[in-house]
Amino acid sequence: MGGFYACYFRAKFKEEFLTIHAINPSWTPSKSLTPYANQVLENFKSKELWKFKETYLLRLEEYERYIQENLKTQACKSLYLHISNSDEILKFDKMLNYLDKHKINYIKNIYDTDHRFRNIKEVMKLIVTI
Repeated sequence: MGGFYACYFRAKFKEEFLTIHAINPSWTPSKSLTPYANQVLENFKSKELWKFKETYLLRLEEYERYIQENLKTQACKSLYLHISNSDEILKFDKMLNYLDKHKINYIKNIYDTDHRFRNIKEVMKLIVTI
């Protein structure tokens, strides 16, 4: 979800100096997370149980619309996409098509990994050098 929110902030803030690094950004999390609606889930770190409410999906839909309406108005000179080539959960076609259609400048970095991005250290090294 961090990559999704990174795109949201890129759409929201107009400052050209803002650099965004979106790691495996979801384009439509309201769709990919639908199976989890109204389920009790466990926090991976704290093991705390929490309920993923259907209202969260509605909020995500609002954010998705906002991104799709506003990202195209940004200069986006500093939008870096870090994408795994074997992501078993997310597909990036619609997002990349949107970026290309609206002539949004971005730099795409593809990594040989899955959705869990096991080689995140490689990404962090690149981010620090940019």
